[in-house]
Amino acid sequence: MKVLTKICSTCGGEKPLEEFSKNGARLYSKCKICCKERDKKYRETHKESIKKYRETHKEHKKKYRETHKKSIKEREKKYRETHKEHRKERQKKYRETHKESIKERQKKYRETHKESIKERHKKYRETHKEHRKEHYKKYRETHKESIKEYYESLSDSLIRNILKTQGWPKESITPEIIETKRLIIKITREIKNQTL
Repeated sequence: MKVLTKICSTCGGEKPLEEFSKNGARLYSKCKICCKERDKKYRETHKESIKKYRETHKEHKKKYRETHKKSIKEREKKYRETHKEHRKERQKKYRETHKESIKERQKKYRETHKESIKERHKKYRETHKEHRKEHYKKYRETHKESIKEYYESLSDSLIRNILKTQGWPKESITPEIIETKRLIIKITREIKNQTL
């Protein structure tokens, strides 16, 4: 099957029709790449006027969103539903190409919102007590062996979690403290095994 093409009015390249954005029922004369380049150049040369426009229309946009809440919500919902796969793919791609910046942003957020995160988690634990209890019960039943292995391994993450539940602040848990705690647990287990 022959691929339908179109010549870009800017770069002169012959490209498949998917490379051109739609303008109603017709296609733009410029390809997507050239349009992107044009928009980028415009933003760079008109920084001040764009800033001014945004500031003057801020209030108008806010008013519009308030008076058209329902229709905006419906439109956004419809878009999410009809573009589910495309959005999923785009988000996946973004996460893969921006791993480090996402990691950095999340770290920064956790640091600046420590108290609100703590409060949110506390609230969640309180309102979902029964659900969490049921979930952990099911998990323990289906993962008996892996849990047993995890506790027998005395890994750093296990020791760290034990120390945290005993009230140790995260920052004060050093490798030396982890090693000492591991030794204490080993000795305690030995004594327990000998008394049985």
